[in-house]
Amino acid sequence: MPFLHQSIRDLHWLLAGPPLMSDLAGFDQPPPDWLSAQVATAEPWLAELDDNPTELQRFLGAEHLMRMGSFRLGHHAERMLEFFLARRPGGGLMAARRELMDGARTVGELDVVFRDPVRGVVHWEVSTKFFLRSEPSARWTAYIGVTSPDDLQGKLRKVVDHQLPLGRSQLAADALAVPLGSVTSEALLRGWLFYPATEDWARPSVVPAAAAPGHGRGWWLRHGETEVPAAARSSRFHILRRPEWLSPVHLPDDGATVPIAANDLAGRLVRHFRQNHAPVLVAELRRDGDGWWRELARGFVVHARWPVPAEAPKR
Repeated sequence: MPFLHQSIRDLHWLLAGPPLMSDLAGFDQPPPDWLSAQVATAEPWLAELDDNPTELQRFLGAEHLMRMGSFRLGHHAERMLEFFLARRPGGGLMAARRELMDGARTVGELDVVFRDPVRGVVHWEVSTKFFLRSEPSARWTAYIGVTSPDDLQGKLRKVVDHQLPLGRSQLAADALAVPLGSVTSEALLRGWLFYPATEDWARPSVVPAAAAPGHGRGWWLRHGETEVPAAARSSRFHILRRPEWLSPVHLPDDGATVPIAANDLAGRLVRHFRQNHAPVLVAELRRDGDGWWRELARGFVVHARWPVPAEAPKR
């Protein structure tokens, strides 16, 4: 049974969810066996937190989650991991969002740093990304950010060339008051890759080079290009607000949130793109035997000319 609260599911997904990429030269990631052991040890604590998530929600600032214009998923993920590393049994948090200065110049920031009893001082560079495959190519430049002009190649290059080396630098050692060479820097990259809905997106024939075999995947389409994919006529849909983008949807069938039928979804998309060119993330849902709506699939509907920047719709 998944955790009941969105914030707990998101935290668990950050820790236990599938990575986007396999290991690459210079792209060090948390050892899977070690990370799995950390999650298993924390499961009882997470279950208790799920029973009473007030402390986590207060830490994250529940009201901030509703301000779509200023909400940043990456910052949200960092805050959740900061809470986890500070409050879990055994703790271990040393720093969060620690700026590194070279004289008067800011050269970067360490997302989270913690001390592990076995591995010593560990720095995590945390990222949550949503890339759409723009052409049938394994090249990283073909995978474009849905809400920003970056691509998978640019992200990996930034991590390998700047962010992870910074965590192992003399500047980081001085800021953390530890010996040079004692910090292990790793990338915790989570997210989803989206493939054209006009293809077999669930089993794509072309994926990014070195993509993790079990990476999270979905579909994408330009508005008006084709219908939103559905596994069955009985499927219902939910339009995800940005704070809901991370972990798979799990909604109680209690009337508070009513999933919509395919025809209603089509109408909502028409109205949205008349006024707004922001992408829309849609989850296909099915009701289970326990009274919950569970995510079957997800995908982005983008404006008709994506990835070309669109002019603001005329009012």
